[in-house]
Amino acid sequence: MGSAAISTAAGAALAAQSALSPVVVELVPLVKGLTLFFWSMASWWIPMLIALGVWRYPICGVPLAYGPLYWGGVFPLGMYSASTYGWRKL
Repeated sequence: MGSAAISTAAGAALAAQSALSPVVVELVPLVKGLTLFFWSMASWWIPMLIALGVWRYPICGVPLAYGPLYWGGVFPLGMYSASTYGWRKL
């Protein structure tokens, strides 16, 4: 999910700044299409992450406590939020 969200953020930034380069202006439809594709790939991960969270904590009974490995779940969600905000501005 993180790599798809980073690709979405990069595509949104590239499309937003496309007026600065004549080469990129010609590629804007491709960039927007790929950006939408990567955003949809990142969106498909959200239900699975919720299902795994429900399985781990309420069903298996693992106590909810802080651990440094939670960065692997927080970072992709943060990147997804930032890339969604960037995509909405296009």
